[in-house]
Amino acid sequence: MMVYQSIHSSNKFRPAAEYRLGELALPAKRRPPALHHVRHSVKMFWQSFFQLFSSTYRRTTLSLGGTLLFAMAIQYYLASYIPATVVKMESDLYEASKQSIGNETLTDIHYNTTLENIEYYNVTFNKCIIRDMLISHVAFRNCSFYNVALSNLKTSFTTFEGCLFVNSTIIDTDMEVEREFDKWCIFNNTVVRGMQGGCARHADLTSKLGGMTTEQSYVAHAMFLVTFVAFMPQNLRPVVAMCGACILLSPLVYIAQSETALYVVEAVYRFFITLIFYSVGVSVVDSYPHNLRCTAHGLVLSVTYVGGAVLRGAGEASAPASAVLCAALALAAAAAAAARH
Repeated sequence: MMVYQSIHSSNKFRPAAEYRLGELALPAKRRPPALHHVRHSVKMFWQSFFQLFSSTYRRTTLSLGGTLLFAMAIQYYLASYIPATVVKMESDLYEASKQSIGNETLTDIHYNTTLENIEYYNVTFNKCIIRDMLISHVAFRNCSFYNVALSNLKTSFTTFEGCLFVNSTIIDTDMEVEREFDKWCIFNNTVVRGMQGGCARHADLTSKLGGMTTEQSYVAHAMFLVTFVAFMPQNLRPVVAMCGACILLSPLVYIAQSETALYVVEAVYRFFITLIFYSVGVSVVDSYPHNLRCTAHGLVLSVTYVGGAVLRGAGEASAPASAVLCAALALAAAAAAAARH
């Protein structure tokens, strides 16, 4: 740089001389660095951000943000509560249908069909063959196996607790000692050979996609109806009224005791919450000048998503507490919407 400045200075004293290619004048001013643009963008953002809470727009910002935050919090909570409740209902029903077999002696029986949801206790298996089958959610407690052949088995949630194996073979299974066979199992003249899995055998062998697809089907029907209602004028679908509908729906969270009823309740909630979301988005465009709309959208949505994620991560409460929580959130959303007017 110093060399070029020296050349440029000497050229000023030789105005009649011709410039060589390497003696061209340097630019009079440096280009602004990229950091300058970043600083300018940050400055403009903070100006827009603080304008949202100025006396002109503070009431609107808090009203729209509060309405969307509390309404979407209901959706986030139900998205966690309803699947967990359905799983618990299925687990309770599955546990109630468990078959128990105890204090018996089973001799010369060939098992080649799936064993599922059975508890064996104090059962003696003598000269039995258990092969080419699935064993799911089966517990053997204090059982004895004499001259029993277990081979080519696939297991899930299967345990042997305090069992005795005498002159038996356990070959080509995914069961291992001190995993499916606890440390109190005794093996006398028994061979245990099989594949050693890389992870614990606690995979559920049954499909659970039915509930998920059913839930999404009900929600999809609700979203289809939203597309028609959204075309109605704003005065025919006021936000306060939709928040009031969410308050009236809250007892159904406690009353619904079946899987289908819970999915229907969630779909109806999603119907009203989606309309509230749409109305808030339109109100942001109508309430702010063009230079504040993007900042307002970003602020409202970011606060809403963070609040929803926190509520969803907090876990599921009981049915009465969940109904009260949904009613309280809907009431807060209605109060925030009414505060704008």
